[in-house]
Amino acid sequence: MAAGTGWSGMSVFGLRIPGFLGYPGGPGGGTFSRPYRCFSGALSGKEMIEEGGKVILPPSALQELTQLGVEYPMLFRVEREGSGPKTHCGVLQFDADEGTCCMPFWMMASLGVGEGELVRLTSVTLPKAEFARLQPHRKDFMDLHNPRVVMETALRNFATLTQGEQICIQYDHETYEFNVLALTPGREQGNEREAVSIIQTDVVVDFAPSVEEEAAARSEAQQQEEERELQRAQRLSRLAEAAKKRKGLATAEEPAEGSAEEPARKKPLPFQGTTGRRLKGSSAPVKSDSVVFHSTPHSAASPKPSDSRPLAQSEQSVRPVSSTTPFSGSARSLK
Repeated sequence: MAAGTGWSGMSVFGLRIPGFLGYPGGPGGGTFSRPYRCFSGALSGKEMIEEGGKVILPPSALQELTQLGVEYPMLFRVEREGSGPKTHCGVLQFDADEGTCCMPFWMMASLGVGEGELVRLTSVTLPKAEFARLQPHRKDFMDLHNPRVVMETALRNFATLTQGEQICIQYDHETYEFNVLALTPGREQGNEREAVSIIQTDVVVDFAPSVEEEAAARSEAQQQEEERELQRAQRLSRLAEAAKKRKGLATAEEPAEGSAEEPARKKPLPFQGTTGRRLKGSSAPVKSDSVVFHSTPHSAASPKPSDSRPLAQSEQSVRPVSSTTPFSGSARSLK
């Protein structure tokens, strides 16, 4: 081809690849979209893909991408055929069996698909990342020597990051999982989550407190709240018990009406006098609220009547007091 056409490339499996490994793409600019049956790296014998976020496609995919003129870097949206969550990836190789796609197991778990299920790959263009906030699941990741360098090195095996997904990296024969919390820049397309490209760009990585630390903090906060609730319940119980005791003492000090323990002063005294009347032979009126007791003249101490019952209404009238003893014998004639 003539120089300067932009079609300078390299040969992979006998095909010239425009836009692959840094070479400019062709003039087509179409969209690639094909379904494939997915298999994990362990099942397909390609364990190296488990260390990153790239997939292996069949040679026919490369030929179609070339014909469509999809530019490098070749990035794809991956989704479960029909409906379901979405993620994004790059391509590592083009030597998978026809009709199949090899992808990391963590990516299959993120999509909720099993071995041999259908997924659809669609070519996309994503903005370059500037910032990524990740949350490790294990708190011991932050105990590694320079964990930021470990993460930046591991991200070289990734082509994209999707906000809200969970990724895995391998380091020193250990597997570490991370939640992608925030990405800058990012864009929202309909129901898609934000996604960015991390190829040939400097990404500032920040770490959030680990999932284990957050779980421990929530457990401690919940325990403290339960202790406060218990203390409040105990205080209310003590207040209720004290109020019950005070009510019981007050009830015991107040005898029931008509009981034998009721003070005698509360019983009405028998009436033994007159009210509101003038005594015969006396000019001083008797007060209406006073009680008058009668005594026999010339007697300093008269015995109290044995009958203490109240006087009948007919007996409450004042009788004249005589200085002589009334006659009590039988009548006789001197004739």
